[in-house]
Amino acid sequence: MAGGLVVKDREFLLRRKVARNKGKKQVTATYNSFEDDERFPVCAGCVRSHSDVTRWIFTKVSPTETRVDLEAQLDPKGSLSPMLVNVIQKTWPRTSIRALEKLARKKMMGDKEFEKW
Repeated sequence: MAGGLVVKDREFLLRRKVARNKGKKQVTATYNSFEDDERFPVCAGCVRSHSDVTRWIFTKVSPTETRVDLEAQLDPKGSLSPMLVNVIQKTWPRTSIRALEKLARKKMMGDKEFEKW
């Protein structure tokens, strides 16, 4: 609930394309929204948001460091308060990168859960 109003959950239906540039030591993951309500209907109580492009660029800096660049052009659809949008913009990148760090640690530790990814 935000400002006394009920805020519906948002979901995205995205296609991913991954490209590797060995010369630049980069991996780029690009996501774009697409429509297919027949196979992937909007979940009950959700709003289907749209992304023209969401691009993650991972560049190897050293054996233990990776630079992460993120570009996201999103339309959450429906009305959201500017305050709520600002909170999401400030927390989402950090939360996502921390989740990636956690996955990387699992891989380094040989965790079988990582294999699902």
